[in-house]
Amino acid sequence: MDYRPIIFEVFGGLAGESKKVLDCLNRLVAENTNSPVGLVAQRFWTRLSIDLQRSNHRAWERRVRAS
Repeated sequence: MDYRPIIFEVFGGLAGESKKVLDCLNRLVAENTNSPVGLVAQRFWTRLSIDLQRSNHRAWERRVRAS
């Protein structure tokens, strides 16, 4: 199995190869769960957005507490 890094651009875009990897992963999840690919992709992006927002808030909170 190959290691494929998923690289995001600073402003949220994806590198070309990263989009292909994510599309493939979403398609495989959709096939294994008998769900539409669009729904799986929507849930993926929603979850990623929530995780990034939480992470950013935790980092901000640590910096505020340290000062």
